[in-house]
Amino acid sequence: MKTKQKTFSLASVAGAAVAPAAIIHTSLEVPLTASTTSDSIFFSLSEQWATTTNQTLGGEVFRLYFYDNGTNKPVLFNQNTSGEIALLDDYAKRFSTEDLISGSENFTNELTYINISGNNDANWAPGTRGFLGLMFNNEGTPNFGWADFEYRENSSMVLHSFAYDDSGAPIPAGAVPEPQTVMLAILAAGSLYMMERRRRAAQADA
Repeated sequence: MKTKQKTFSLASVAGAAVAPAAIIHTSLEVPLTASTTSDSIFFSLSEQWATTTNQTLGGEVFRLYFYDNGTNKPVLFNQNTSGEIALLDDYAKRFSTEDLISGSENFTNELTYINISGNNDANWAPGTRGFLGLMFNNEGTPNFGWADFEYRENSSMVLHSFAYDDSGAPIPAGAVPEPQTVMLAILAAGSLYMMERRRRAAQADA
């Protein structure tokens, strides 16, 4: 299961022609886990879904699994050409909270190892949790995102949540929609509804 959250502006509620930028956040109520070479986690930032069942639905599709070549190393793979993964020293880079994910990163659409024995920002030693940096092509605009990823002591991989910014702007790792922004949109929508009711009532009385 997942929840879907978006940020809105008063302009969007009022029906402005230009839609505002938004952080699109997908939180998994039950984190998905891969523990053996037969397990995989598939997810799409833009389509806002995640599953352990093989999927090739629309949008970019990322896959977390263990590369069964005798080493059983964890890897992240882009299932199509629209998604890319941020690298450091040829491994999936580990971002900390609020680290900026942007076009200045080194991205690849190739199969990418998740280093579990390094000593830098590509290190995902057992017991490590951080953020994977992701990018995908959204109708010609690069959109940047993150995935909250954990490599556990029992050598299992866990996906907790993910998000992206649909404006093409850089996104801080772990960034989610601001609750107060959503509340402002709800209040604005309520105000517009009441104004419309009063207008129609006035017309009926005329």
